[in-house]
Amino acid sequence: MSALPISISDLKARIDALGRPGFTFTTMGTVGRSLAAAREWDAKNPEKAAQYRVLVDQLEAAERDAERQAAQVRALERIERRIESSGLAERTLEAARAPGDTEAMALTARWLADHSRTWLVMCGNTGIGKSVAAAWAALQVAKGGGSIARTRASELASLSQFDAGAAEMARFKRVDLLVVDDFGTELLNDFARARIFELFDERHETYGRTIITSNLSWLPTTRNGETTPGLEQRLGARLVDRIRQAGTVQQLGGKSLRGPR
Repeated sequence: MSALPISISDLKARIDALGRPGFTFTTMGTVGRSLAAAREWDAKNPEKAAQYRVLVDQLEAAERDAERQAAQVRALERIERRIESSGLAERTLEAARAPGDTEAMALTARWLADHSRTWLVMCGNTGIGKSVAAAWAALQVAKGGGSIARTRASELASLSQFDAGAAEMARFKRVDLLVVDDFGTELLNDFARARIFELFDERHETYGRTIITSNLSWLPTTRNGETTPGLEQRLGARLVDRIRQAGTVQQLGGKSLRGPR
């Protein structure tokens, strides 16, 4: 059974208990006298001097380890602050910390590893893991030190161009990864459409990575004689061209994972 590590306070107490003269740094003269007194003490107390050197080495190692641990804690706290301010929903975050083996997750993991792809568009029915996979990607970016944000398309459409709304839109333009959930069901007037396109266009030009999820199909669908426009039509030709240039578009299948099994 290995011995428990000695705490920094205990090590300092053991060093003080040896009685070795300390150093005084007020003037060059006091420094010289302090060094002379320490050498004299070492010569008169060789066993204690050896103990002193061992304890000092242990203290320095313990302090380095404590600083590494403190740095890790600070890094984790920064990550948590990024996540808390990202807009990711608590329930989605909980699922994203331990995601299931879904088509959306496999797709997102491949996309995240391929840095040449700045767009990921996932289309498909509700409950198949699109938002969870997008949140998982956001967590990975945050853990790597990147900035993240999540919003709904309807929230983007309602942002004011003044004050807080303008600041939020500016933040969405700058983050390393932006997740836009549920695109395609919101009502867009010409002004809102123009602002959303401006956001996406700037992210494209600056190589910002963007994930879009939608419950719509990518292409138009016809049922009972009625045709529903696809997400491709909702996004518009100019934006679709950018997504095709540097992105991945996937129509996901499968049944909803929500509810009883």
